Amino acid sequence: MKQLPSVEGFDSLQNIYSEVIADRAKDPVEQILVLTYEFDDQQLLNLVSGRSLDEDYELRQNDLKLLSDLRPVILYDARKTKESNQLPHFLDLFPIKPRAFCCHHAKAYLIITQKTVRLVLGSMNLTRTGLFANREVFQDFVWSREKRAEIQVLSAFTDLLRKGYPPLTGSANFEAVSSVLETLDARLKAWEPETSGARYTLVASGYAHQSSGIEQLKKLWDTVSDNPPTRVFVVSPFFDKSANQDIFTDLLNKHIGDFPELILVTDQANVGNLSKKHYGTHCTKREFHWIVPGISDSERVRIQKANDGVSISDLNIVRKLHAKILILTTLDRSLVYMGSANFTCKAWNGDNQELGLAWVELGDPEKLISAIMASLQANSEDMYDKLPDSSPATIKVEDDEGYQDEAGYPDFLQEIILNHIPDSESVQFEFRGDLLRLYEYEIRWSTLPLQINGGYSQEIKAKEFFSRLVGGRNLAFVPKALPERVFYLPFRHSAELFSQRDLLLFPTSEDWLNFYLGLNAGTPLSDGEFMPGEGTTDSANDTDCVLEVDRNSNMVIKMQSYLNLFSRVEKEFSDRAKNIPKAGNERERQQTIQKTIIQPLETYCKILDRERPDGEAAFLFKMGELILFCKSLAGNVPEIQEFIKRITDNYLFNVENANSLQQQYINFCGQEV
Repeated sequence: MKQLPSVEGFDSLQNIYSEVIADRAKDPVEQILVLTYEFDDQQLLNLVSGRSLDEDYELRQNDLKLLSDLRPVILYDARKTKESNQLPHFLDLFPIKPRAFCCHHAKAYLIITQKTVRLVLGSMNLTRTGLFANREVFQDFVWSREKRAEIQVLSAFTDLLRKGYPPLTGSANFEAVSSVLETLDARLKAWEPETSGARYTLVASGYAHQSSGIEQLKKLWDTVSDNPPTRVFVVSPFFDKSANQDIFTDLLNKHIGDFPELILVTDQANVGNLSKKHYGTHCTKREFHWIVPGISDSERVRIQKANDGVSISDLNIVRKLHAKILILTTLDRSLVYMGSANFTCKAWNGDNQELGLAWVELGDPEKLISAIMASLQANSEDMYDKLPDSSPATIKVEDDEGYQDEAGYPDFLQEIILNHIPDSESVQFEFRGDLLRLYEYEIRWSTLPLQINGGYSQEIKAKEFFSRLVGGRNLAFVPKALPERVFYLPFRHSAELFSQRDLLLFPTSEDWLNFYLGLNAGTPLSDGEFMPGEGTTDSANDTDCVLEVDRNSNMVIKMQSYLNLFSRVEKEFSDRAKNIPKAGNERERQQTIQKTIIQPLETYCKILDRERPDGEAAFLFKMGELILFCKSLAGNVPEIQEFIKRITDNYLFNVENANSLQQQYINFCGQEV
């Protein structure tokens, strides 16, 4: 995927992410964390799978392992949870449950690669409209050992994750975010901050450990001027309900003083939600500008350039405003805020979780405001006289994104955990919260009804788990009193279950072999096609497909087919062993050996042992071949000797009732261990 060029100073998250993906061979992505109000399955899958954000990408079998290693973290508003039919396991979804009629509204994209940390802060959600259709605003930061300017923003963001989110998630188990924090702490410690010339300040509101956004804005303005602003300029798609006595203009007057001029800019369609009362009582000069729903000729040309010159003359393109900008000015400087907060009380007084950046721009504020107006294609004519004196009693949209607090939402639940049942291949859901209220709902996992007893579901066999690796990320709650409503809640995996995730991603040893061969990299996980534990549907003439093996055929044919696959896996791991650095950072060397060689082979041993009841002779043969192969790796990786001895003692020498031929094979494989 090539990096897309920015066009006339305009950029996109798609462009930023394309740069990350284009560089992934040299600088692979290690962790991803997203803060959003809501997300679309498709864009989330594209983001965490390393695909172009505009693809209609179908999840592949190999992606399951890659996703479980990456373990992306998504924090979002709980009431925006959808059915998520495409989402796989081992995405860490943390639904935030704010108070009624408040929402988790922060938007941030953190991408940690082997060499860099990238943070995008702005107004766009992880949705198709947010990424490709709306008029949005954001700021992109990249830090590395060589680039440390504005690293105080990363430090503040790290502090926000550590202090602000554990109380919001209601989860006692925060290890997924903790893993991200450990990485950020290590990077911040290694990259000594460059504090000189620091420009940006992170402004977060609605988090228990800090003051409200308006209080932070007041402190920032005090560093700019001792007097109230001469003008306030606002870009916002949403405003307070004017029938309410609380208007944000009045709140702003209260904290920073009476300013004489207010300019509001919004979509033309929002005029019905705006009135002259939104200007408060102190402004003597008032302006209103709207943005028409269509696009101008200049904007059409810019979009065409961004799409490699493809003609769009026959397309009716409508762009909705979703950017949020607040500027307080003096005669020669401006305090600028951009981020997730609308021009509403709830956005700034601490009700919603909001996130943005503030900084000071020197120079004539008129030039800055004119540039923003031009980029938004705002009407230059003042339309204040078109506004009604007050908004209607019933406003079309009170909150950003049309937020509604629906009756019946199961907010009595603190969390849902999927546990592994010890000494079995089964799993079980555990519910925490007001357990008696669970009986008010029909609860199902995809098509499987859950029977709840004492806060636990029935035992769920491994086969049911394997069949829901994709499309089973959430549980459906149907209120018995309101059967027309369905609420979807995600669950988290217990630490023990997550530690065994590879065993749950590879139902058979053939699946493990296929993954490390990459044979199914092009096979989607959809109905009628390859699923873990099944054979492929590829043509028998395709040299890259898995050879179908009749499980009832004789042992010789089975082992020949197995050796054909295993020999090709041997090459993959032999190449890995050769590429292990002989010198350098010893800690990194040991980590690489464990992650790329020993841990995968350890998982394979466990999968073979799980299949052992199906045939002791087949198990013996496969384990012996694995041990012989590991011995061949010892020349490049001497550290593997301990692993060889362990699996030989635990598995090979543990075979019971071996016949004379099998004993000879055991002795041959186990010699000199």
